[in-house]
Amino acid sequence: MKKITLILLAAVLLAVLTSAEETQIGETGLFIDIPEDLTADEVTQEDLEEGLTAYYFNDTYTLGIYLYDADGASIADAANYYSSGDEVRQAGITRINGLDAAYYTYSEDFEGENYSCVSYIFKAGSDFAELSFVVRTADIASSNEAINRLVGTVFRASEAETEANTSQSRRIQIPGTDLYITIPEDYREAELDESELEEGLALYCYAPDEALDMAVYVSPSEGETLDDYLAELEDDTDLEEWGKVTINGFDSVYYVLVSDDTDVDETSVIIGYILTDGGNTVLIVFYLDETGSASAVSAGIMESIGAGS
Repeated sequence: MKKITLILLAAVLLAVLTSAEETQIGETGLFIDIPEDLTADEVTQEDLEEGLTAYYFNDTYTLGIYLYDADGASIADAANYYSSGDEVRQAGITRINGLDAAYYTYSEDFEGENYSCVSYIFKAGSDFAELSFVVRTADIASSNEAINRLVGTVFRASEAETEANTSQSRRIQIPGTDLYITIPEDYREAELDESELEEGLALYCYAPDEALDMAVYVSPSEGETLDDYLAELEDDTDLEEWGKVTINGFDSVYYVLVSDDTDVDETSVIIGYILTDGGNTVLIVFYLDETGSASAVSAGIMESIGAGS
C-alpha cells in the first residue's frame, strides 16, 4: 500500500482553505497549491527510490506526490492500464486546467480500517507525475471537496516561469573534487577556519531559517571501498536506516540517524551519503531540524549531484 501512516484519525474538514503554497513538482514545470492545513512529512531514501518525492497529511487525508519514468506511455495508456486492474473501481481520463490527466480509484484495508484511494496522473516530459490521495472510506464524502479543490490547482507554467523558478538556485563545486551540486539561492556558505579544513571539512552551507545544514567532508580514500563503509554502518546500532543507492550514476551508501535532544524537547534527523571521487572519499551530511520541507531540499541537492558544472 502506498505510504499510509497513523495520521487519518479525525473526520473534521476545514470548510475553507485559508492559504496555500505554490509548489513545483520536481522540475517538471507542473505546479500545485499545497494548502496550509497540509503538513509535509519526511521522505526517506527508500521512498525516493520508489518515486515518492513529497508527502503531506492532515487530519482527514494524505497526499503522496510521485514522479517516475513513463516508459513512453501516454495518458491514454495509463488510463487503459488501470481500467483493466482487478482492484480498480473507476478509471478514465479527465481534463484539469487544460491538462489531460488519467485517474483511478480503489480501496483497501489497513490495520482494521478501510481506506479509499484516488490518483491523478499527469504527463511531464518523459515522466508521469502522480498525485495519490488516501482517505478513510468513512470520511470520503466530507473529503471530496477538499481533494477536488486541491487537484484543481495543478497547472503547467510557461517555460519562462519554470526557468525563473529554477534560477532560484545556484550550482557550486565541492572543493577538492570534480563534483558539483545545486543549492537554493538563499543558502549561505560558512567561512571555514584552518582547523576545520584540516579535519577534512570542505564545505558548510545552511538555510536562513536554520531548518537544514549541510556539511561536506573530503578525504583521501586510503583504499576503503563503499562496501567497507557499508559494513561499518551495519555495525552501528544507533542508525535508523542504511543501505546502498545510486544517484545520477554515482554509487553511494547512505545512513539515517534520529537524534532526540531532551534538553530542548526537539528531534533532529541526520542523513549522510558516502561516495567516491577519484582517490577521495566524499561524505555529505544533512542536519535537519524539520523533517518536512527540509528533507525535500536535501533530497533535491543530492539528486543534483554531478561531474562538471
